[in-house]
Amino acid sequence: PLSNIIDLKSSFNNTVKSLIPWRDYLIGFTEGDIHLITPSENGAFTKTVSTYIGVTEQDRKTCKAILNGIIFKSGNKVYTIYPNTSSGDETILNLNEVSHPINHVLEALPSTPYDIFSIGTERKYYTFIPYETYTYCIIYDYNLRVWYTNKYEGVRFTNYTIDSVNNITMYGVHEGTLTAYYFENSLKEAYPDFVDLWGVE
Repeated sequence: PLSNIIDLKSSFNNTVKSLIPWRDYLIGFTEGDIHLITPSENGAFTKTVSTYIGVTEQDRKTCKAILNGIIFKSGNKVYTIYPNTSSGDETILNLNEVSHPINHVLEALPSTPYDIFSIGTERKYYTFIPYETYTYCIIYDYNLRVWYTNKYEGVRFTNYTIDSVNNITMYGVHEGTLTAYYFENSLKEAYPDFVDLWGVE
């Protein structure tokens, strides 16, 4: 039987910032590299995906499993990880940058002291970059392979929850008060509206 506990200390030279379940594996991110982790009876077997790209503490919440792969933000770029379909081996992974069309936008954004976080749905990847009085959002439609951007004035989004039927509730600071918002996004909308807001006690 496979162990429920995996010791990763011997497999990583740097501190693990994010672990994402994917198929029968885990994808482990440090600040400087990415690894595919395969659980085994003896603990875990790790395979290097990248030795030059990772995620920072601030970007650690942007790593998401989508469709057949993984998407994440690293600095001013966004990357995907997908199996190499020509190899027939799902542990051979391709790492690709997908943010070329909006790199200039990401590079122009001011730095923020707050954690950046993302939501992955069946069609889109939303990344929220919060500032003190607003939140900037970049959206990638990975079916159409197009990008959208939006700015939410007056609210600093902080996190979100997803219930058992995939309803998403966003939480943010609005005029000094922690507030909850319903995430409203149809398949035809480029970016979500946030409605039915109420104060959180």
